Amino acid sequence: MGTVYKARDLVLERVVAVKLLHRHDAALQGAADRKGRFLNEARAVARLNHPAIVALFDFSDADPAESYFAMEYVDGRTIEDHMREAPGPRLPRALELMRQLLGGLGYAHAQGVIHRDIKPSNLLVTRDGRLKITDFGIAKVGSLKQTQTGVMIGTPAYMAPERYLGREVDRRCDLYSAGVLFFELLTGRRPFSGQLSEIMYQICHVAPRAVSSAAPAVPQLLDPVLAKSLAKDPDDRYQSAQEFADAIADVVENLGLGGGAAHLSSELRSEQAGASVAATQLHAIEGWSGEELAEIERQLTPILGPMARIVVKRAAASTLDRERLYQELAAQLRSEDERQGFLKARSAARASSAAITGTPQSPAGAGLGAAKAAAITAIDAHALERTTRALTRYLGPIAAVLVRKAASAALDEADLQARLAARIADARERARFIAECRGASR
Repeated sequence: MGTVYKARDLVLERVVAVKLLHRHDAALQGAADRKGRFLNEARAVARLNHPAIVALFDFSDADPAESYFAMEYVDGRTIEDHMREAPGPRLPRALELMRQLLGGLGYAHAQGVIHRDIKPSNLLVTRDGRLKITDFGIAKVGSLKQTQTGVMIGTPAYMAPERYLGREVDRRCDLYSAGVLFFELLTGRRPFSGQLSEIMYQICHVAPRAVSSAAPAVPQLLDPVLAKSLAKDPDDRYQSAQEFADAIADVVENLGLGGGAAHLSSELRSEQAGASVAATQLHAIEGWSGEELAEIERQLTPILGPMARIVVKRAAASTLDRERLYQELAAQLRSEDERQGFLKARSAARASSAAITGTPQSPAGAGLGAAKAAAITAIDAHALERTTRALTRYLGPIAAVLVRKAASAALDEADLQARLAARIADARERARFIAECRGASR
């Protein structure tokens, strides 16, 4: 349909991806349909503003021979290459990528956009592990349809049964495709394979094998999750991306993986290959509790990403003084803005703790447990609901799960919001999230 170029925006001085509709298309049969799908993709992406969806910056169709749109440039690789080339076990990476994918799909569906072509080549993963959904060329936007009459457009192995049967599709077709992708992320192979006619028949009439039987390393707890996502009848599938994400989160919790599955670093994976994912959580270092180190890691993660765990662990091994630890960590950051942001997060956490306990925080975190016990009751159901609504706008359906988990450890409502803000990658979006939470609580 078009060609994508890496380009530079000379006005804003940033690298972008520019997609141009092929010049010779105007002379070919079906050119109007291709241009319609080109415009449809621009309209679909323009509706969406989510960390897991590639952003649209500009569009022009003033010249029929050179229609184009400029998008966010993603410095990364396809999800398939990421899974093949990144070190360590597949399970934690698959769980984290599915969390991000379902968050993006849930947001898109809420905006009336159905992707209809979820597959590995349309999912990019950045160098720091963030997933980006791309290529909305055959998306269904609201009630609009951009499909050539009599032609089925999509990727056979990832298409839901209703697509082959000519039935009306809704967001559940994306969830089926996500289920196929999940199976592939866990096992390295798709649930159905063969010639096109064989794939079509299997998708419509054959139950897929249990995912745990396709890969022994996959826990059996995931068998019913995959089976439901790949159900032939849309009514038997997950009815929303949030429901699918919650089912995965329940398995993660039952397996004892906790937050470790979402933030495993390459270094920790190589050090503890084959060990339980839970074992990669920060443990207590002499003179420090695991709770203290986890708190500092949360404050550093928005800046360093998964490497925060390793940096905190190493620095804590050389000092018992909390203030000195913060200064050593700040010295390792790349810019003054990052250092000030990290130290500001430290100050906010300290002020929040002092407000609860009535005393300054001691170096060893004395009295923290009592403060938490008092604070949990202070976070009422309305505050949790407000926070969940705000976070959903940035992270999608997984927000409800993250809020429940963070609430059990937060000192108060402000601390809860700070912990959740650390889950948002973009600094400006973190600030907006905090501002929305504070505005709603007034």
